[in-house]
Amino acid sequence: MKRRIQLHDRHDKVHKLWEVGESEMEKVAREIITFFHAGDIVSLIGDLGAGKTTLVQHIGKILGVRDTIESPTYILMQDFQTNDARFPFLRHYDVYRISSNEEMEMRGLNEYISDKKYLHLIEWGTQIDATWKITFSTIF
Repeated sequence: MKRRIQLHDRHDKVHKLWEVGESEMEKVAREIITFFHAGDIVSLIGDLGAGKTTLVQHIGKILGVRDTIESPTYILMQDFQTNDARFPFLRHYDVYRISSNEEMEMRGLNEYISDKKYLHLIEWGTQIDATWKITFSTIF
């Protein structure tokens, strides 16, 4: 099954459009990271099973993350060290269960998102506070 993946900037300009199968997700990950910089906040938007976690796994693999990357649904976020000088760290969020801006603040997520050493990849990015200043959105 082919997936349609779009990369939008914060002004909703489409930078790239892919239509790929599962076997081509690594290729998309390689292309998509060329748009990113350390400190970027990337919202991953799509239905359950759309490929959000799969994309993060491929990005992590390309950046040299050695740990297993899984969706942090219950723990909200995971940090990974990379072997890539452009992105020393990867922070993977899953904010599906966050119900309000107050809950984000209470859990301290607003403090984590400001760390410029990380590439921030956020599953269910439509759930988050607009003050997070999303750099890119990837829509599945």
